[in-house]
Amino acid sequence: FTRTLNLASQELPAVRSTMPKLVCGFTLIELIVSISIITALLSVVVFSFRNSSARLSLSASAQEIAIAIRQAQVYGLSVKGALTATAPADFIYGYGAYFNPVTSPSDYYVYADKDSSTGNGTYDVGSGCGSGSTECVEKFSLRDGIKITKVCQTVSGAETCAPAGSTSLDIKFKRPDSGAQIRVSLGGTVTSGLSKARIELSAPTTSDTISVIIE
Repeated sequence: FTRTLNLASQELPAVRSTMPKLVCGFTLIELIVSISIITALLSVVVFSFRNSSARLSLSASAQEIAIAIRQAQVYGLSVKGALTATAPADFIYGYGAYFNPVTSPSDYYVYADKDSSTGNGTYDVGSGCGSGSTECVEKFSLRDGIKITKVCQTVSGAETCAPAGSTSLDIKFKRPDSGAQIRVSLGGTVTSGLSKARIELSAPTTSDTISVIIE
């Protein structure tokens, strides 16, 4: 007797898996830890960017001040004509740069010293800039919240700074002397003929400072 089993014609029993299904994802604790790490990293990046941006602004502002002082030097040594109230231009005046951290911490000025042919060595505030009725030739404003926090004088090797010390600084140039004529007002006492002065700038977001030294 021969029996043939036809597998094709018979239904096979269903096979059910007893393996548990895997669910992918994070637990609540893992999510909290991940978010905390990401937040900390972002804080470091933002803080570093702000510090870097402040340092760049400080450096740029210091360079702009140095350029303004050099501009005053070029005007003074080349005897640039200055407008006056009575004449189109006069060629006898010296030129200077003026800084005051008390009254103008965000601004500084290039001016023509129009008080007689020798001048009085300081910037006299008038109305506006570039007219015959004022000594101001050009006004410059610091950007990104940068401020002039100190102007300092050095006498006999000792430096004194604002606000307890110096309150304003004039750096003047006049032919034939190519050197800077430095004048500092120190609590109402004016000191001229200084050989060295310093302008300190600060940023609003960091404790960093930068200095421009004139000597």
